[in-house]
Amino acid sequence: MQGLPFNQEEYGLIYNKEVFKEAGINAEEITTYEELESAVEELDSQKSDLGIEEVFTFPAKEQWVPGNHLSNAFIASEFDQNVLDAFNADTVSFERGEELKRMVDLQNDYSIQPSLSLDYSQQVEEYFSLGEAAIIQQGNWIYPSVEQMDPEFAENNMGILPIPVEGQEGKMPVGIPNYWGVNDNNDDEVVQASKDFIDWMYTSEEGKDAVINDFNFIPAYEGFEAFEISDPVSREIYEYATNEEAIGWGDDLGSNI
Repeated sequence: MQGLPFNQEEYGLIYNKEVFKEAGINAEEITTYEELESAVEELDSQKSDLGIEEVFTFPAKEQWVPGNHLSNAFIASEFDQNVLDAFNADTVSFERGEELKRMVDLQNDYSIQPSLSLDYSQQVEEYFSLGEAAIIQQGNWIYPSVEQMDPEFAENNMGILPIPVEGQEGKMPVGIPNYWGVNDNNDDEVVQASKDFIDWMYTSEEGKDAVINDFNFIPAYEGFEAFEISDPVSREIYEYATNEEAIGWGDDLGSNI
């Protein structure tokens, strides 16, 4: 089976720039777990003045947030960031299990509670978009939801930090969430039309414009240099990917092959 990359996606710690500024925290200086923990403690100490309910909103009800995305940051290195090695592996040794645990604990300890009942919609729309939480673990796909809630906040107040992993500080998990596949059991003309459509979408100027501006995708292909990534979070992610400051996906992407 073969497939063509759908787009690029990335996840990390999306934060409220204005809250960080008011708290006197420079997000660009946060690369290690210890620096993140210190920033979280500082935010927590000022939360009344900052107008936030808690530092984090940790949606523990959503298995994929801690179970796929967060664990991936600490598992991918076991397979040298190679998704096929992860997909074909029989076991996971969990060499970085303690690192994963402390990131779960940090988010949960400073989260709006009860975290086990918090879902994605509450995390993104009810709390982060409305300024009730300073940091959430999510990816660039949340931009349209935040933009619908508050366009100005989405454009000017959202930044993203890498999840700190020892030895990989400052690197973002960037990967391919899905693939395009053509079912060759269809008639030949249907198969060809499907291939032509994919070619048009990623190679024609009209198709590329739709990928960037209508779909809000981060392109997974060359040839998009003339187009500006449409939202600020995705622009940051694209910089990480193009500057080779990215790590691969292990468990999460392997489940989508």
